[in-house]
Amino acid sequence: MSDQQRTVKQNASLHLWFRQAAEFLNDSGLDMKTVLAAKSVDVPWTEVTFKEIIWRPIQEAMLLVESTADVKTVDYPRVYDVLVRHFAQNLECTLPVWPDRFSQGKPPQDQTVDEWLDDYGPVQGETNEQR
Repeated sequence: MSDQQRTVKQNASLHLWFRQAAEFLNDSGLDMKTVLAAKSVDVPWTEVTFKEIIWRPIQEAMLLVESTADVKTVDYPRVYDVLVRHFAQNLECTLPVWPDRFSQGKPPQDQTVDEWLDDYGPVQGETNEQR
C-alpha cells in the first residue's frame, strides 16, 4: 500500500466493517451503556454510531485526521488493530475480521463482499463529502 488517499473499495470495506461491528456488539449484548459506561439507557449500535463514537475518535487521536475520506490507505489497518486490541483486552470480545477480497468478511445476505463493495453507496444520511 502507498500513502494515497483511501480507495472507493477501502471506504466500502470500512463502512461494511462498521455495520458488522455494530451488529456484533448488539448480538453480544454490549450496548452503548456497557461499552461506553453511558448513564442508564440501553442504546443499540448502528453503522453510523460505531463510526462516530468508536472509530472517529481513535482515528483523530492516532492520525490527527477528522474525516475518513482523508485517511491514507496505510492507516485503516492501524486504527482497526488498535480497536480490535482494545475490545479484546477490555471487553473480552473479538470484533469482526476486516472485510477484504481474501477474508470475504460477512457480506449482506447472499452477496459477495466484492459485489457489495462495487454496489456500495453512501451511508444513509451521509453524503460523499462527509466520508
